[in-house]
Amino acid sequence: MRLNAILNAACLLCGVLFFVYCSKAPVNLSPLSSAPAMDLERIAGDWSVAARIPTYFDPDVALMNVKIEKDVEGKFRGQWIFSAEKDGSMKEYNFSIAPGLGKDSTKWSVKAFWLLKFDLRVLEFSGDYSWIAVGSEDRRYFWLLTTGKSSDGALVEAILKRQYENGFSKEHILFTNKL
Repeated sequence: MRLNAILNAACLLCGVLFFVYCSKAPVNLSPLSSAPAMDLERIAGDWSVAARIPTYFDPDVALMNVKIEKDVEGKFRGQWIFSAEKDGSMKEYNFSIAPGLGKDSTKWSVKAFWLLKFDLRVLEFSGDYSWIAVGSEDRRYFWLLTTGKSSDGALVEAILKRQYENGFSKEHILFTNKL
């Protein structure tokens, strides 16, 4: 019985610490400007994550890819596919994307697992949809998704420079996949 009380207290403490970590309020941030409306059909496909600000769940990822599909109900679903640096094991996690409609098509609600939800914005994207920059309003999370057409390091650096000016932290950016 004493062991159960200790385990319950430890679980409660971990939960409180997790929510305190996840609820840190941004300080003095201006609202992000979203990219213009986009053709959502064109986000379906295979993406490579060139750069990112990691989440709590993926700090040590060496290789990360994203696959996005539109299902028969018209909903967007995807998979994060990645390998860990430490042991090289491959992992996959499913998620759903609920994009806004019309001019709000660049505001995405991404839900993974049963508890984790990100409200994201498409910050900018190329006219040929060869890359998309996505980030959170509080600037804690960022992903630069690319296709094989946009693996130029100079292009990636130019995109990142604009996002540093937009308030994303240069110190927290990790280059996930080798370009």
